[in-house]
Amino acid sequence: MKRHLKSGMALITTLFVSTILLVLGIAFLSYLERDYQFAALQSRNQEALYLALSGIEYAKAKPGLLTEADGLTPKASGITLNIPATNPSRYCVVRLLSDHSLQSQGVVQSGLVKVTKTLIVKPGESTQRYMES
Repeated sequence: MKRHLKSGMALITTLFVSTILLVLGIAFLSYLERDYQFAALQSRNQEALYLALSGIEYAKAKPGLLTEADGLTPKASGITLNIPATNPSRYCVVRLLSDHSLQSQGVVQSGLVKVTKTLIVKPGESTQRYMES
C-alpha cells in the first residue's frame, strides 16, 4: 500500500510541475509576441518619420514643384512620392501651406496598420529644426 501511495504522489507532483511549466511557457510566448508587435510598430514609426524627412529634402531641392505656374500660389493637392517608386504602401505627401510653411507627411501601411508622421517647416526657419505633429 505504501508503495502505491508514493507512485501516486510522484504522478501528482509531475502533473503539477508540468502544468506550472506550461503556464509559464505560454506567458513567456505571450510576452514575446507583444514585444515583437511593439518593435514592429516602432520600426514603422521611424520609417514614417524618415519618409516625411525625405519629402522635406525633396521639396527643398525642387522649390518650384509645389507652386502653381505663377510661382506664388501653393498647389492644393501637393505632391505624392512613393519611395521606392514601385511600393504603394510607403509614401510621403508634401504640401506648401497657405502661410508658405512646408508640410511633409510620411505614411507607412502594413496590413491593417497605417502609421503617419507629419513634419512642418515654417518659412524662415532652419530646415534642420522640424516641428512634428
